[in-house]
Amino acid sequence: MIDQVLKIGASKIQHGKNSDRIYLMHLAQEETDFLLGQLDEIAAREGYSKIFARVPFSCREAFLRSGYQEEAVVPALFLGKEDGCFMSRFLDSSRAVESDGERIADVLAHAPARGGKQVIDDLPGEYCLRQCVLDDAGEMASLYGSVFSSYPFAIDEAGYIGETMRENAAYFGVWQGTELVAVASAEQYIDEGFVEMTDFATHVPHRNKGLATALLTEMERVMRQRGFMVCYTIAEAVSYGMNITFARRGFHFAGTLVNNTQLHGRITSMNVWYKDMRYINGKESLL
Repeated sequence: MIDQVLKIGASKIQHGKNSDRIYLMHLAQEETDFLLGQLDEIAAREGYSKIFARVPFSCREAFLRSGYQEEAVVPALFLGKEDGCFMSRFLDSSRAVESDGERIADVLAHAPARGGKQVIDDLPGEYCLRQCVLDDAGEMASLYGSVFSSYPFAIDEAGYIGETMRENAAYFGVWQGTELVAVASAEQYIDEGFVEMTDFATHVPHRNKGLATALLTEMERVMRQRGFMVCYTIAEAVSYGMNITFARRGFHFAGTLVNNTQLHGRITSMNVWYKDMRYINGKESLL
């Protein structure tokens, strides 16, 4: 069952048995105290083992007082000014225990410089890259369904993809001839001034050819032109490929979200990586 997205006042959460958690996706700051109580009520009613929240630094103390801990921090996430804090409350102590610690440490050790000088890989000549349109939704859903046996959102449904396109998601794809072979999305949070780079998927025969890097490079370029200042991603912590991809593009490691998201049939930890798109290799960008 896919997790539900629900509005509470002016705030928005995702919750469900799929990831056995609540995810506070948007916090209306004036609702902080009320919402903390609502999150507790929902978690108790549904028996969830984790509550996860992305909040501005100014709300951090309220969450700490309510039993949350800080798992990651993205500098200047909100409007290029205020840090974004990824706060978690573990309602079952066993969920806070990391079982893949050695593998995650090795993944991070292989991610070059954990955010060093960015690398740009040219797209191999037999491929073309462009932003996706509504007519591509069916092919995108098919690709996602073939890559992910399970996912927190219904990205294997064309209707869901079309809905997110109309809301805040810009999808980009790589084609070989007429076949879509790789795709990713940029979730644009206009009022908060940041972008989440997410939903990366590459068809198995086309992996290890730099397609994810090419997609990320293009998404950064477009999002920077649209005026977004900071981008981040939440990548599967045990995946060498995705963590190395973000490190190679100059992203910085922000922290690990322990046992956070259900992927491929199990709840797994996720690494947060971020990039201030106003600066490239330490210099202010002119784009």
